[in-house]
Amino acid sequence: SSGINAEYGVVNLSPDKEAVLKQAYQVLKEGGELYFSDMYTDTTQSKDISADPVLWSEGFGGALHWKQIHELAAKVGFSKPYLVSTSPVDVDRPDFVKALGNAKYCSATYRLFKLPVGAPNFAGTCVKYDGSIEGHEDGLVFDHKLTLP
Repeated sequence: SSGINAEYGVVNLSPDKEAVLKQAYQVLKEGGELYFSDMYTDTTQSKDISADPVLWSEGFGGALHWKQIHELAAKVGFSKPYLVSTSPVDVDRPDFVKALGNAKYCSATYRLFKLPVGAPNFAGTCVKYDGSIEGHEDGLVFDHKLTLP
């Protein structure tokens, strides 16, 4: 079992995204974290896009609608996803533009936590960071909204 799993593009390239998340959840220790980046879209993919081997290999065919990662995380047992960063993915190839239409894509990095069973909800809790992580003595970026001073 592990405390942190980091993955880049693994979920996106798998046809069974739930199975990938379940496996990650199983190998994590309680309190562990899955830190991963993948491509997401603002629309639900058509079967034609998902079945296209070129679009799949370039990451577009396997891209989830951004809301789906929240649904899958909850189904598997993870905490809510915490968005760390996002950046647009431009669709430049004319054949891709034709196939993908007006869909927008982004690369997003998320943090998911395997919380202990029965863990209380600490919404509104005050946290103080002690600066003990090398290279992050002045603050620790938790997600895109929160930096612990």
